[in-house]
Parts: sequence; C-alpha cells; structure tokens
Amino acid sequence: MPRAATNLLGKTYGRLHVIARAENSAAGAARWRVVCQCGVQKVVRSSQITDGNTQSCGCLAREKTSERFTTHGMTNSFEFSAWTSMKRRCENPKHPAYKRYGGSGIDVCLRWQRFENFLEDMGRCPFPDGSVERKDNRKGYAPSNCCWTPRSQQSRNRSNVLLHDGMTVPEMAAKYAVKYTTLKRRIAAGWPEAQWFKSPRELGTRK
Repeated sequence: MPRAATNLLGKTYGRLHVIARAENSAAGAARWRVVCQCGVQKVVRSSQITDGNTQSCGCLAREKTSERFTTHGMTNSFEFSAWTSMKRRCENPKHPAYKRYGGSGIDVCLRWQRFENFLEDMGRCPFPDGSVERKDNRKGYAPSNCCWTPRSQQSRNRSNVLLHDGMTVPEMAAKYAVKYTTLKRRIAAGWPEAQWFKSPRELGTRK
C-alpha cells in the first residue's frame, strides 16, 4: 500500500501557505493547494514543498532576477563606467586590453562582481579624470589593492608603460637595483628622472 501523505495542511513554507489537499499527480504523488504571499494559488507536490525547492509561486525568483538588473541610478556615472571597463578588460577575451589583464591572470574579485559593492568600497571618484589603480600590478582588482588616482598619475605608475630607455618600471628597478615600490613612488611623486635611481646616500637622505 502506498504510504499516507504527510499532512501539510495549514503549514507555511517560504512564501507558500498550504490551504487544501489536492488530487494526486498522475504518478500518484501527493499534491497540495497553496497560496503565495502575493495572492497567487497553485498546486504543488509535497516533495517540492518540503525539500525547499519551491518557496513561492515564482515571484521570488522574478524578484531576484529583477534585483540583478534593476538600475541603481548610476548607470551614466563615471564610477559605473570605470567599473564596467575594469570588468571588460579582465573578463572579455574580445577586449583590446584583455591579453594584458584577464589573459595574464588579472581578475576582479567576487565581491566586486556587483557594482554596489564596488561603489561602497571605493566611494565616488574624487578626481575629475580619475581611474582605478592597482597598488600592486601583479595582483587583481580587490578593495585591498585598489584606489582612485588621477589618470595622468596612473599612466606614469603603470608597469607596462615604457618610461625610460624603452623599459618598464619593473625592468628599470631590476637594472638599476632600486626597489620596485621605491621607484614607483618616486615616479608617482614627479621626481626628475635623474633622481629615480639614486641611493639614499646619493640623495643625502637616510631612507
């Protein structure tokens, strides 16, 4: 004999409240009539309710989908443009810069897959022509590794920009035995090229 269906009458699962027993399915599965919080009624199998697979009439899934695509009012903002550009060069193989970013292992952290999280961590850009700079160009885009910087300054900091005798910042640091971070800081501060590679002794400083 088939086992008697568990009585779900009067119980609530997610947004669904069980209001009546319904006819079994063609395969003999127990079914119940439920009413969703939004007012829609439907008939579902017992297993769909009790295993958590069905928590609404479908409105919950629609709301979650809508949340993902609902505008945050900043689609035309500078910050949103910077965020989309960052993601495209890391995630779109067709992007002209993908080879230097996503293609070389530079990624966008999971938290920043949502623009709202990116904006919360970075805030509004304080520069009229700013850009997202990675503090360590060997690492990806994440709150701990990024900051807003004037675009003119970032172009001087970028490790892939040829700055001196056809060399990048890492290449110059290795050739002239200067710490990469020290050299990068000097360039960002606008030091004359003649002083980029000098030692603290030559500069008359202790650092």
